[in-house]
Amino acid sequence: MAAYNVFFAPSRADRAAVDARLHKLEVNDANHAVREQGFQGALETLADTLGRRCQAIEGQMGEMARVREDMAGVKAELKHIAEGYRDINSKLDRLLERDRK
Repeated sequence: MAAYNVFFAPSRADRAAVDARLHKLEVNDANHAVREQGFQGALETLADTLGRRCQAIEGQMGEMARVREDMAGVKAELKHIAEGYRDINSKLDRLLERDRK
């Protein structure tokens, strides 16, 4: 048994080394868990920020759609006004030509 213990049983130094490695792995695992939580928090903050930005952009796009509709209405009114001015201009031209004859 003594020969077995000498050659095959782990020594105290080996146990201490294994315990040190295990402790180091546990500490690294805890550090990774903390980092992961930090990254998750940062990602959630980024997602919230991007969500707010997207909502703001969507609101601005809605406002632009309303502005386009308003501008289309203004354009149609201006076309009618321009046609009216052309009609008036052509009538005045005809009247002036009659007076010249």
